[in-house]
Amino acid sequence: MNYRKPYIIAETAYTFEGDKDYLLEQVNELSLDIDAIKFHIMSNIKSYVVGSYSILNDLLEKWLLSKETWIKIISLAYERNFDVITLIDDIDSLEIISEIPDRIAGVEIHAACINDINLFTEIIEFCNENSVKLYIGASGFEINELDVVINFVKSQSSVNVVLMFGFQNFPTKVENVNLHKMDILRDRYNLNIGYADHTEYNNELKIELIKSAFSKGYHIHEIHYTLEEGVSRTDNITALTNDGLVFVKKELEKMYLEYVNYTFKLNKGEMDYLSFRKLMVYKKNYKKGTAINYDDIEYKRLENGVSKSNFMTITNVLGRTLSKNVIYDTEVLPGDFSRLDSDIEDYISTFNYSHFKPGASVRLNDYIDVLHLEYSTRSIENSFYEVHRNTIDIHYIIEGSEFFGIIPNINDFSNTTDYQAESDVTLGKGKGKLLYLNNTDCIVVNVDIPHSGGISYGTSSIVKKLVFKKRVMK
Repeated sequence: MNYRKPYIIAETAYTFEGDKDYLLEQVNELSLDIDAIKFHIMSNIKSYVVGSYSILNDLLEKWLLSKETWIKIISLAYERNFDVITLIDDIDSLEIISEIPDRIAGVEIHAACINDINLFTEIIEFCNENSVKLYIGASGFEINELDVVINFVKSQSSVNVVLMFGFQNFPTKVENVNLHKMDILRDRYNLNIGYADHTEYNNELKIELIKSAFSKGYHIHEIHYTLEEGVSRTDNITALTNDGLVFVKKELEKMYLEYVNYTFKLNKGEMDYLSFRKLMVYKKNYKKGTAINYDDIEYKRLENGVSKSNFMTITNVLGRTLSKNVIYDTEVLPGDFSRLDSDIEDYISTFNYSHFKPGASVRLNDYIDVLHLEYSTRSIENSFYEVHRNTIDIHYIIEGSEFFGIIPNINDFSNTTDYQAESDVTLGKGKGKLLYLNNTDCIVVNVDIPHSGGISYGTSSIVKKLVFKKRVMK
């Protein structure tokens, strides 16, 4: 997930109810922790509502501010270093911000006005000419209709477009929010999606919804803003005060830091927990010179274990020869084993990747060759096991990963070919123990141990490895 810093928009909406001083106080009271402030501008009622709709006409008439007042308010917000976003309801309002385009960071068209194609086109042209973001209210559309809207916008707009998602009935019931729709919009349109919250100001899930949207990768959040929560004002039922907005911003910032600064480094508590892991122990007493096989090891919890038994640590000891006698139920430790042949260790430690040549065979000394192999892993059904009588295989992964099959008991191996003396190999089938090998992992396979590399589960992948063939005489 590509997380970005939270971007909080304080939406004033019509909370000011035509009182310019209230709106100026909102601008002055807003903390600089908040990124943007949004103003809902209407100038010409006649271009917004029919004259016979008297109730709405009378209400909106009380809320209108003059061009000079809007320029003063916008300029104050701009001077306080807020991004200014304006929601435009009519062409006359667009003309107001056209006088101060350098102070405008974004213009939004309300979902209720999108079908006003003249206004929509003018807003898009303003955004294109002044390189400001275009915000689109995406609520209340069937997906097929929204397809038409977005195709129109993409054909006209050359600027950054943000779809604002939020079910706008005041207040929105939590069960109607449906944040998963944001994922559909993002995947369908490949645009920035913002969350416009409209839940009740004191709903205990309000902030949790905002945090949930942020956790899904949506960093733009629009929240209604008021000077006093819970009082009877227009649009106030969903609004938070400055303190509430700052609290939300701080919560999202903490989440952001967690997401971008995460590490899988274990803390002390997790490190202590490792002591509960089972560790490898010897299944019985073994003498110096014994080559340890899969069935010679088991896993038990120890009171004072020394090593950390990571997943598949067994691959580091299989086939290795003991350098001393070991006792039943004691921990398997790296120091128990002889080193690999010095020529093999030197070849691995000094190997230059640019010298890797798939299919090459290099003679290290009179009894060791190394093969450079590159292949695609295959399903276990299409894999075969091989077993050698006079050759020890040492597999070292250079690049990629694979499952590696081992059949500890040769009696569980069924040959499908006769023994080929020249290549010292018998091929066959059997049910093996699967180990996982990754970059720089090394496994030793002794004589008479059926084994199969290059096994995959699911998608095939490319593996590059060195296979050392060490000839021995029984």
